[in-house]
Amino acid sequence: MSGRPRVNPEQVVALTQELVRIPSHNPPGGEERCARYLSWWLEDHGISSQVIPVAPDRANVLARIPGEGRRPGVLLCGHLDTVPISDEMWLCDPFSGEVRDGRLYGLGASDMKGGIAAMACAMAAIMALGESLAGDLVMALTADEEDTCLGAREIVSRGLLPTGLGSLVIAEPTGLQVASCHKGALWLELEVRGKASHAAMPDLGVNAVSHMAQLIGAVERYRLPCPHHRLLGSATLAVTTVKGGLKVNIIPDFCRATVDVRTVPGCLHSDLLVGLERLLDEFKSHASEVEVGTLVLKDYPAVDTSVDALLISAALDAVRIARPGAESNFIPEPCGMPYYTDASILAPATGLPVVLCGPGEPEQAHHAGEWVDTVKLAQATSFYVQLVRSLLL
Repeated sequence: MSGRPRVNPEQVVALTQELVRIPSHNPPGGEERCARYLSWWLEDHGISSQVIPVAPDRANVLARIPGEGRRPGVLLCGHLDTVPISDEMWLCDPFSGEVRDGRLYGLGASDMKGGIAAMACAMAAIMALGESLAGDLVMALTADEEDTCLGAREIVSRGLLPTGLGSLVIAEPTGLQVASCHKGALWLELEVRGKASHAAMPDLGVNAVSHMAQLIGAVERYRLPCPHHRLLGSATLAVTTVKGGLKVNIIPDFCRATVDVRTVPGCLHSDLLVGLERLLDEFKSHASEVEVGTLVLKDYPAVDTSVDALLISAALDAVRIARPGAESNFIPEPCGMPYYTDASILAPATGLPVVLCGPGEPEQAHHAGEWVDTVKLAQATSFYVQLVRSLLL
């Protein structure tokens, strides 16, 4: 390569601000406006892109800088939606994109409009050189990652990605640490049906809430059939919501609870569900007076890439170049992330190795007063540029 792409720190900050100012909180989503703005921005920088509707007022963006096909291509990926606005007090307008003391504030600043802005600016910097890439550079920006991964599923089901890709890079908030893996998620709903009666005559009813309390205890004692992972640790199970009953003076005839299971690589969700079904069968054998049902709400597998993979070593090299003099808590080796991402949909469908690295801080995701460090925005842009250079030039 004869030149070096020039990263413009003001450009990535400005683009992040523009994206934060476009509401796309999910629900309801409304990512189409954000998608159209990004598509226009990319086209304005000479990058071919298309807006792909996935539902009313919801859309993905696919952008591509074609390569010569001599090397496997690189897929950059991020999501356009954010979580809803928290009821907690914000330091500033969540759609302002205000910059204070080196932090850019706003809903989605960290998770992950800062990340997708950095990816877009990296593509623009590479495009500006006019050099030929050895493989395709593709960016997929998706709708609905925060709920059902509708956008990623649409990409897979419609076969929208070009062939010949070799790497998947996700801009989720990692504090610019290189993550080679993330946990999976299995969300369940439990339901207990009993019989209503006047609370003054409880013997005439069957208390669904009381039975659910017993069931929750049994579920919390369930030992997950999952191995320990050296970067992600152990799988976890948490009962997160309980809803039941109508009034204080009525014995409740129904109760529902949700369970959030976070799994690690090597933990098959099918095995986990079989074990939970056995537990429920055992419970029902001692509580025949109630009906018990289960519903799988989400089923996203964990993602794991070998720490020895070329993509991981290239990412570690790229982040060292992008972050000279990084702060003392920077870990120059692969780590794991506890959340799930679109990679749970895209990686199994494509077989691509995955790396997660973005400018946002993990603890800022879904947090009132969300912010992203403006220095890390520029460093993230440099990171994506360096990684693409090592893989495609």
